[in-house]
Amino acid sequence: MREVTTLVHLTVNGEEIVTTVDHPFYVNSRGFVKAGELAIGDELLDPNKNILLV
Repeated sequence: MREVTTLVHLTVNGEEIVTTVDHPFYVNSRGFVKAGELAIGDELLDPNKNILLV
């Protein structure tokens, strides 16, 4: 059998990111959130603490 992975297509600061639904992203106001639970307007923090808008 072949494993099926659900992917999420996100647009962050105008760039598309494709990742697994469970991949964690750090949301400025909520802590770590799975990619599949991100919402439009969430503010992500990159490793340099820059805010990136979903």
